[in-house]
Amino acid sequence: TGCGLLLDLTNAYVSCINHCRDVRDYLAGLPLHVVGEIHLAGHAREHDADGGELLIDSHGSAVDEVVWSLYAETLTRLG
Repeated sequence: TGCGLLLDLTNAYVSCINHCRDVRDYLAGLPLHVVGEIHLAGHAREHDADGGELLIDSHGSAVDEVVWSLYAETLTRLG
């Protein structure tokens, strides 16, 4: 369509952690050349029914250092 993408880095990080995927591999597979905006937000750390870590994209806290790092890496890749 020619429209730009909104890249939600917090959501990408949270989803990859929760699904045992590498967020950097995930981001490498995206067409970053069409990203028009980047969204950052805080997330919460919870536990699932089995006691495992579960991240929630809650917007209820400061942006995590890992997400800031992903932001810096992404800006480098975008030029």
